[in-house]
Formats: sequence, structure tokens, C-alpha cells
Amino acid sequence: MLPDIHTNNLFTERVSEPERYDHRVLGFKWAKVLKYNLVKKARLMSKAGRKNGVPRFISPSAFWTLPRIERVLVEKEQKQADYLTRYFVLLAASGTLEKAFWGPLLCSREGLIDDGSNQYPKVERITHYASVIGQLENVTVRPAFFALKQVIAATSGAKYEGTLATTKNIEIHAFRKGETLIHIAWTINGKGYQLNKLYNDDDLNAANIQNRDGIDESAAHFISEPPTFIKWNTHHQLSLRSDLALNAMTSIFAHTTQGNYFPVKEAGWEGILTANDQANAEAMLKQLHPDNLPAATQSSTFRKARNIIWRVPGVDGAEVVAKKPLKVAIQKLLFDRFKPTKARRSWNAAAELSRRDISTARAIAYFEKSGDKSMLENVFICEKVDHDFTIRDIFNAFREGETIYQGVTPEQVYEGLSNFLQELHGRGVFFRDLAGGNILVKKHDNALKFTLIDINRARFYNHPVTMQQRLSDLTRISHKLHWEGREALVSLYLNGMRKSKNFTFTYRLPFYLYDYKVNFKRKYGRK
Repeated sequence: MLPDIHTNNLFTERVSEPERYDHRVLGFKWAKVLKYNLVKKARLMSKAGRKNGVPRFISPSAFWTLPRIERVLVEKEQKQADYLTRYFVLLAASGTLEKAFWGPLLCSREGLIDDGSNQYPKVERITHYASVIGQLENVTVRPAFFALKQVIAATSGAKYEGTLATTKNIEIHAFRKGETLIHIAWTINGKGYQLNKLYNDDDLNAANIQNRDGIDESAAHFISEPPTFIKWNTHHQLSLRSDLALNAMTSIFAHTTQGNYFPVKEAGWEGILTANDQANAEAMLKQLHPDNLPAATQSSTFRKARNIIWRVPGVDGAEVVAKKPLKVAIQKLLFDRFKPTKARRSWNAAAELSRRDISTARAIAYFEKSGDKSMLENVFICEKVDHDFTIRDIFNAFREGETIYQGVTPEQVYEGLSNFLQELHGRGVFFRDLAGGNILVKKHDNALKFTLIDINRARFYNHPVTMQQRLSDLTRISHKLHWEGREALVSLYLNGMRKSKNFTFTYRLPFYLYDYKVNFKRKYGRK
């Protein structure tokens, strides 16, 4: 006898984002080929049920645990709420389920409400609660609770009208509910897209815009990973802009607590800056616009080679740092023409590092000259980082025979740096340019704080990087260190991995090869 209802917990937690193609079937390489994601999974399972005489389909439970989110990203509770909204909108888009549920209402690990116990019950709680762990005064409501309230209010009883034709990495889903047309829009993790590049100004002026939690967001300039709810009266004649462009996508740390994002289009320059409010944004634009920046002098210049990096005054009197390309290799004029500018790559990398709680200079703004073909007319501006020395400084000192540098012993720096690199790689960052001069070190009590600079070559993943990529970074950072130091640093790193490893010949070989390559280039390369 067949059941009346077919149930399946449509989990996508291990894929990270709900709209991603599922790598668990045949791995990351085949994921984009198969294009098997949450919507396709729901439709296939619904089809199987109908084919076998069970047309009713329900997902009783599917949630994101906070510890899993925290492996890569900070602001775990905000990300849980983002995923919840996106998940339920996609299930509605699949058109297959009679009902869908989140799971735990009250739980420390993944509940919409935190019971404050920091414990996990012996039996998972989904619908029945024989008891509650924790004390009432410690109970807190998480952002996901308000996100669920908002998505239910928008989609329950609404007619799904389809996904709108957009560009890569943007989702816009249309619903009609009574006299209201609702667009629910978001980008994939870490990206942002200007609203006025999606919709015409007249449409935005006529819209009621709310954020993921139902709070008015009429002044918003971007959509990003937290879904935005845009509502019109059904009689409003609406059309998306026809000139959508992938190159308008940029990286944004949506849950930053350090200001808001403001688009820039002024005197032939475009970009983004971060500011507290509109007035602050206008003051910053006047001060930091490339046409208004003071020229670099010998005393204000940090570095002058392929790029010039120099100090400039900020709006509050504090000095900030500007970076601008000075020359571009001939081959890069050809091969890098379709890449983002160096300034935008630096901005994007700063956002991605901040999302992962990896210390870097806070990005303030980037600017690009419209129509520039030289790849030189772009500027990145960031905070000036207070530091005591660089990894290059201390490694050079140890190589020259010093046993202590500015009060720091080899053991201290090796342990601290190996932990920092473990976190960097574990959060999906392959830096690619991990030279000693790109890691600043600040002494603080008995600890060392490491900060990354010159970040535009970094690559980012939603999973830990591969062993090959880890070794690539390690060979670069330890190149100027003597072999005794390399042994200590790399052994600490390998022993600290989830699956502990020894520094065997297999792992030493990339170091030998990198040393040979560098020495060969020094001897026979360009002079």
C-alpha cells in the first residue's frame, strides 16, 4: 500500500549556498556540467513520486547549522538567515512541494531561537519538545526567525510567476499576491549589483523596498547576498533594464558593521566607497576622488615599482593609503584586458577576506576611469595598517643568525603564522602572492596579529583549498627563511591540519623546485 505523502529532507547545507550546483554527486568538476541543484532535485523527486502514484510531496526539515557556516564565514547567524530565505524562495520556484519546513525552532546549534544553553540535545528536536534546555533569560531570537516571517508573508498564498532573465550570479524571482507584484532578488555569496543597473529609476521610485527581515530599505543602492523584497502595485508597468552586464558585479561584505556602500559616478570615474551615511559619502568623494588626490612625494611613498602606493589624507584627518598601477606588461595588456582592474580586484579581495574574518586593510573605495584602455587609470584606497614589522623582516633576521627579533622568538612567530595560514586556507583563500612583505605583524601583549596586504591576486572558494594550493603559498612565504626555520614552520602547519601530516619528501619537493625557479630567474632572467 502506497503512502499518501512522499517526504524528503531537501538538505543543501553541505553545498553551502542553496542555489549552487551540488558537488556531492560527482565532485566539483562535474557539478557545473550536471547542473544538479536544489530546484532540479526537488523536481526530480516530485516526478518520481507522481510516477509511482504519490503526487503529494513535503520537505519536513532542512536547515543550516551554525558551526558548518562558521568554518568559512563570519556573521554565521546572518548567513543562516540569508540561506533560509533563499532556500524557501527556490523551493517555491521549483513548483513541486505542498509544504516545506525549516526544522528546529528552539535550539542552540541551528534553531530560529537560541535557547542559550550552548548544548545540543541527545535527541534532535524538530517538531516535538518534551523539555527545553537553557534558561528563559538567556533565550535570544536569531535573524533567521525574522527572515522566515518575511518570506512566509511574501510567498504564502502567492502565485509564482517565474525567474527573470538576468546575468550570472543574480537571482530574481517574481510572485504575484493580490494587488502586489513582488520581486525577491539576491546575488550569490559575496557579490553586489547596483539596483539602478537592474531597474529603471522610475520603477525604483514607485517600489516599496524591504530587506530580508521586512525592514524598509528604500535608500538601498545594491542587492547582495541577503535577499531584497521589491514590491509594486500590479498595475505598474515594469521592465528590467536590457543592458545588464556581468562586469557590473563586484564583491561586497553585506554584513559589515563598518559603514554602508555607495556607488560612485563622478567626472568620468566610477566605483564604490564605504561611508556612514550620504553626507559622509559626499565628503569622502570630494576628498578621495582621483582628480583631487595629492601627488605622491618621496616622503609619502611606501612603494614605487609596478604600482605606486602612497599616503593621502582622509576625511577625518587620519592618513589612508592609495594604490595605483604605474606600468602594465605588454602580455597583460592582451591577456588581462577582460579582467577587472587592479583596483577592483583589490576591493573584491578585501571584501572576501573580511567576509572570512581574515585581517586585511579595510577597503574604503575604488575608482575606475570610464573607457580607459591603458589599465592604469584606477585607484584603490584603504586604511593604513599599524604594524611593527613584516614577515620578510623577521625571516631575514633569522636567516642572518639572529635568535630574537624585536622581542619575538622563532617559536612564537612560527606557531602564530602557521595558525594564521591554517585559518586562511581553511576558509577557502588561496593567496597566490604570499611573499613575506605582504604579511604585516603587530605585537599585542604575548600574541602576534597578522594582516595581509597586496591582495589582488588572491582566489576564493566556499571550501578549504587543496593541498597543492596550500604548498604553493607555503613555498613562497618561507622562501627567505633558512631550512631549519622552514622545517619548524611547515611541520607545525602540517601537524595542525585536520588530518595531521609529516613533512616528507613529497611535501618538500615543491620547496626545492620553487627555490630552483627563483634562483634561475635571478641568474638568467630580466636584469
